[in-house]
Amino acid sequence: MSVRRDSAALTVASVVNGTAAYATAIVASRGLDDIGFAAFSVAWSLWALSVALLVFPVQHWIIWRSAHDGDTAAVRVAMPRVIVVIAVVIVILYAAGNSERLFPVGDGWGPILAVIGVSSALIGISRGLLAAGGRYDKVAWVIGLENVLRLGAVAGAIFLLGRVAQWSVLGLSVGILALIPFLTKLRFAGSEASVKVSVLAELGALAGATALAHAMVQFPPAAAEWLGESPERVSAIFATFSLGRAPLLVMLGVSARLTKPLTRFLSGSAARIRKSMTKAVVGLVVVSFVAGVMGYAIGPEVVVWFFGPGRALGSTETALVAAGLVMATAGVVVTLALMAKRANRIAATFWAASVVAAIMLAIYGVSVPVAFFAGETMAIVLSIGALWSLVTRVHTSSSATS
Repeated sequence: MSVRRDSAALTVASVVNGTAAYATAIVASRGLDDIGFAAFSVAWSLWALSVALLVFPVQHWIIWRSAHDGDTAAVRVAMPRVIVVIAVVIVILYAAGNSERLFPVGDGWGPILAVIGVSSALIGISRGLLAAGGRYDKVAWVIGLENVLRLGAVAGAIFLLGRVAQWSVLGLSVGILALIPFLTKLRFAGSEASVKVSVLAELGALAGATALAHAMVQFPPAAAEWLGESPERVSAIFATFSLGRAPLLVMLGVSARLTKPLTRFLSGSAARIRKSMTKAVVGLVVVSFVAGVMGYAIGPEVVVWFFGPGRALGSTETALVAAGLVMATAGVVVTLALMAKRANRIAATFWAASVVAAIMLAIYGVSVPVAFFAGETMAIVLSIGALWSLVTRVHTSSSATS
């Protein structure tokens, strides 16, 4: 398939994926009471963390290594160390599930989140291998099917097994079934690794950057729960963020096709890169402003229409969430660009600083949506500045050499 056809397929799949995600959240909102939906919101945040740590970085690391090495032999050799990293993440999810502060009601959250972690890890590896082999049409099918399956499982759990939050959350693990038709396509290419891979330096830093970036977007409901907000407030934060994540969900799907072309583009003319970056930054400012205005004007009403009464934030907070989510969408591309420039640690450092700043603001009384907006603004400004500096530095070094 061509780049255009691949991108179109991934875009359609991502729209299907995002629509199914919306429907899943709406079904849970309508089918669970306030306490149950608050627990579902926190569990959703932790599922998103597993995606941030085990799907996105593993997938893109495999694609990047394939683009760099020409095959996936080095990935195969490094896989035992990757599995160790995966096991650590699953233990963290299990521990989070056993936290009474996150889940004050109900039992069994730890094992449920561990199962979700295993599912996410297998999806990340499989998507990466399919994309590295050029099977983007298969990746599109997997992305499209995952949340459709989750929607069916969550709806079935709520309406057939009783309105119990644990059963509905367990339904989030069934996305792995989307891989069944493509199991015979999963293989490592190449017989011997020509380079030594540092899993911690490459995958660890990338996972750290993407996890922190996703945490900024996905953790506000969990942060609100941790800070002692009411179940109604936690549910409203989850609903507002869920409705505003459409562009981000599409970008996460399409990004599987961006990694290789972006890597090649960033190895080209520095002048051309800076010109493209300037246009992109101007576009980002404009789109963020428009999203904020729309969020202020109609955001709360739209949230109520989808999720029901009592699930919306105020106009100002909704506007900040909308603008911040546009910046989060741009952050996906900027993080991939920093990865292409071998600056994973820089990306991770900036995202860590931004998350810490947002946490400190929330702890000292700033509302969670406002803290989110401040953190996203800080992260995108620092990341774009770092990318610009790297491009300029490489250009200056090349000019001096010549």
